[in-house]
Amino acid sequence: GLPISLVEAQVSGLRCLVSDNVTKEVNILGNLEYLPLNEDLWVNAIVEGVTKYGREDKSRIISEAGFDIKTSWKKLVQLYG
Repeated sequence: GLPISLVEAQVSGLRCLVSDNVTKEVNILGNLEYLPLNEDLWVNAIVEGVTKYGREDKSRIISEAGFDIKTSWKKLVQLYG
């Protein structure tokens, strides 16, 4: 399924490192970095992320992509209403 925790992390402006087995559908903002499960790659990516990281609020972009409660409840009402 869709990993909602990654949607929430993107809303918070976090850069995310994820396994290359995670669905590409969740990469809403294009700021997920997909890595194979190779220890050296992960260590280097984490160290690089810590030194270059900046955090921005991306909630508007996520909302426009349809991942907010206001849009979701309207879809559910239409579906079940």
